[in-house]
Amino acid sequence: MTSNTYKMSRGFTLIEVMVSVAILALMAAVTIVSMNGGRNRQEVEASTRLVAATLREAQNNALSGKNITGTAGSRPCQFRVRTTGGTGTITHEQLNAGDVLCPNPGTATNGAWSGFSTDLLNGVTFSSSTEVYFDVPRGEPKNAAGVLGVELNSATGPVDFSMTKGADTAHVCVYPLGRIEEASVGASCP
Repeated sequence: MTSNTYKMSRGFTLIEVMVSVAILALMAAVTIVSMNGGRNRQEVEASTRLVAATLREAQNNALSGKNITGTAGSRPCQFRVRTTGGTGTITHEQLNAGDVLCPNPGTATNGAWSGFSTDLLNGVTFSSSTEVYFDVPRGEPKNAAGVLGVELNSATGPVDFSMTKGADTAHVCVYPLGRIEEASVGASCP
């Protein structure tokens, strides 16, 4: 007599395979979300370094009196770095004196501003409009109200360039005596 018994084949049932695929999909989704958050943080940190470098370049140009316009005979009096809130554009400019004398440091100057703009990375934007000036030849910072760096105090505090993307916010701080410092994501200007 022959036996028609079926041999039990070894393998996975359909339910086991479906549960495994669901777990893998959930793990992939969590990984992608966490990587995207890390990418935002990295882009904000890179933009912070770009803003700090632009500010330091403007300050160094003020110290050296460098002409960044390429126009022959153009002599700078001040350098300005400015941003517009809600955008990702930072502008580095010089005030051209031409043949006239530059005003005393810290005084308001009307003249022809010229320079260049740079965009921040992939959707990083400035939280507010901010500007800082550096006078030639000492490179002292002053804020938009015209307050010289040596007169900035705890009431006005440092000039704060704040940028954000998603939930990540970082700052670049310009302190009264000219120190430029990057505040990491989550920190602020003291």
